[in-house]
Amino acid sequence: MLETGTNVEDAYQRNWKEFEAGFWEAEISVGRIRYPRSAILLNHWLIARTGEEVVARQVFNLFKGFADDAGLPMPNLLQQVHEAAGVYRRFITVASTHTGLSIGSGYSAIGPVYSKAKSLSHSCSVSSILRDHPFRTPS
Repeated sequence: MLETGTNVEDAYQRNWKEFEAGFWEAEISVGRIRYPRSAILLNHWLIARTGEEVVARQVFNLFKGFADDAGLPMPNLLQQVHEAAGVYRRFITVASTHTGLSIGSGYSAIGPVYSKAKSLSHSCSVSSILRDHPFRTPS
């Protein structure tokens, strides 16, 4: 970002600082393994963008590769992740409200919502929500 003359501190404050807060640092169980919620978000975001399976333990390496290959300026990419984080957080907050599970409990609260959606024959997943969300592309 320095090469493009981007104000790195401004980009950090606007689009990345929130990931260093409790909500995003909370560890969430994915099977038997726990990951920071921010890693889970990036996992879903990458699946939504690439349409390919992303192994959770490889998410940061794959994100770096995606960033290198995307052809987007890093500030634009960070803005897209920031917007996806807002959608994801609202989804988690609403899901936890309806299931009665605490957001900080280490449980993602997506499982019961996804199960309910499946039982209603609706296709619902975080990746598809992020894929279908009309993110604006910053210029």
